[in-house]
Amino acid sequence: TRYWRDWSSDVCSSDLGTDLTATERLTDLAVKAGSNLSALAWFQFGKALAEYRQDRFAGAAVWAQKALDNPLDKQEPGSREAGAYALVAMARRQMKLPAEARAALARSQGILDIKMPKVGSGDLSSGWYDWLIASILFREASGLIEGSTETGNRTK
Repeated sequence: TRYWRDWSSDVCSSDLGTDLTATERLTDLAVKAGSNLSALAWFQFGKALAEYRQDRFAGAAVWAQKALDNPLDKQEPGSREAGAYALVAMARRQMKLPAEARAALARSQGILDIKMPKVGSGDLSSGWYDWLIASILFREASGLIEGSTETGNRTK
């Protein structure tokens, strides 16, 4: 999972001029090779993020939903789900489906508010990097949907 974490943080922070061809190949390989692994939902989440960053919004929504519906994942909702809902929200917004975008954003916020550690608590747990990715994606989605931040005004 260390490689996934390194890769996902690179994708989350990639600028608009980055060529994501290698990222696409990596996500395809991970989804295919990991089809029977409990980490498959993380690979699907990575594929959703790669699709979104390449302006394939319908594909991003599909892959994010697969990550959310993954039957191999038995964990409580957490950072991956919050991030996946944020991706669904952004994709739906780009697809001109504002009600669906707002509903997905609300799901993301609910998970972050209820299930995730708080910044001021002093303990973000051992999965702080996953929490950070989800928080960044939520902030981007919130800005895109509500128009409240400079980050949200980007198209990708």
